[in-house]
Amino acid sequence: MFLAPLENHTVSQGRDVFFTCVVNHLQTYK
Repeated sequence: MFLAPLENHTVSQGRDVFFTCVVNHLQTYK
């Protein structure tokens, strides 16, 4: 489940940053 659509550009490079942002958001949401 993604909170935002994953665009197909440098996914392998930006994936860690993206998921880190999502995890941080979920922790704040809790």
